[in-house]
Amino acid sequence: MSIGFALIPATVVSFILNEREKNLKHQQVISGMSLTAYWISNLIFDLFKGMIPSAIVIGLIYAYNLEWDNTWLLFILYPVGVIPFTYVSSFLFSSENVAQTITIFLHFVFGGIGAIIVFVLRLIESTWAAGDILQWVFKIIPSFCLTDTIMFDSAKARTFLMRPDLKKDSDWDITLLGGNVLVLCLHFIVWLIVLFLIELGAFNCFNRFFNILGKNRIPPKTDQQLTLD
Repeated sequence: MSIGFALIPATVVSFILNEREKNLKHQQVISGMSLTAYWISNLIFDLFKGMIPSAIVIGLIYAYNLEWDNTWLLFILYPVGVIPFTYVSSFLFSSENVAQTITIFLHFVFGGIGAIIVFVLRLIESTWAAGDILQWVFKIIPSFCLTDTIMFDSAKARTFLMRPDLKKDSDWDITLLGGNVLVLCLHFIVWLIVLFLIELGAFNCFNRFFNILGKNRIPPKTDQQLTLD
């Protein structure tokens, strides 16, 4: 599941980097299209693409009578949270292939392996606290919110048996699934704000700072220079 849904951000970042490498975005901007229109059109199209596999999985859940009563909402919210996150993370890469590979790896590690590690830690009495903390830390990657919900729905009875303190009046409590819903909504809002700040040049001061550091850095001596010294 984690690998399959990691392909959603992977295809998004691939398209963004492909346009950037071929200067297609630049050509559209100088032709008169605003950056706001560029990102909004991409967002609408990517959300539509992301909802297709989510809708298929939700249909299969009910078709096979899987007892994942709460997971449907997270499948709907996953594209909403992961796509703006991917837009911002795309600025960390300059190569389409590298961006796609790292994106798949990142979402697989946190969404697949990370969710299993947190689930196990939260069931072992000596590691309860560590598991509860990591559950919130790993939510910074949207894929974890989805797979954490799947893990909860799949083993809810066993979880409450070993951790009766986690049982609440509703599964949508902030300490259970409500936290995943909240964080995915925050991913959508926060990363869209960061995206537009990037396009407005709000972080250019950091680029100038690192450029100044690069110019003032003393280059390391070569072996020949060390020998002459």
